[in-house]
Amino acid sequence: MAVFAGALCPVARAQVAASVSLDSDDRLRGVSLSDGRPVATLALAYDAPDGVYGGASGAATQTSHDGPQPLSYVVYLGYAGSLGPGASWDVGVTNSSVAAYADRTYVSHYTEIYAGFTRGELSGHIYYSPRYLFGAQTIYLELDGTHRLGDHWRLAGHVGLLTPLSRSGDASMDAERVDLRAGLVREFKHCELRLALTSTAPAPVYPIGDRQARTAVVAGLGYFF
Repeated sequence: MAVFAGALCPVARAQVAASVSLDSDDRLRGVSLSDGRPVATLALAYDAPDGVYGGASGAATQTSHDGPQPLSYVVYLGYAGSLGPGASWDVGVTNSSVAAYADRTYVSHYTEIYAGFTRGELSGHIYYSPRYLFGAQTIYLELDGTHRLGDHWRLAGHVGLLTPLSRSGDASMDAERVDLRAGLVREFKHCELRLALTSTAPAPVYPIGDRQARTAVVAGLGYFF
């Protein structure tokens, strides 16, 4: 969401956006938060004329033993400024809460501070968290890009690197992690269909003791208001 909101340069009037989406999996930097189950997400975003922006999202999933349950929420606040025609910079902070439903319920809360740039169809950001999902202090670098194939088609790509700055106590999560995503998007008037291949290395172990697949195919549908 930081990439989406940071790409909105200051304009003459405030903008409000909302979306509802359904995805076959919820993958955060290569790690499945929904244990491979479908996820429904509602997101709201606000972009002010002076460059301030913010928003929130909430997701829910169908668990194997407790039925429908909330999965995560994210709130963020930032500021974007212009770097010239077609380019902008932004800084901000996010606060997230994530639940995982395995043999018991695991809940993680973490905050990230970020800064980045957007130029045309390319954006890059750096995130710092004093206590990330796995309990460690981390730096995350990401680069995202899109390439339009026609009036209603686009390719989307992502590469990220997560580097622990401290130890969580779990050797499986204390190594550097690379995640990749490549996808194809079909756009309609108010919605889009998405299909993406994601991969990460080494294989995630989240929650602790639950080894996940390194690679997954994720399909999604989003509707925008």
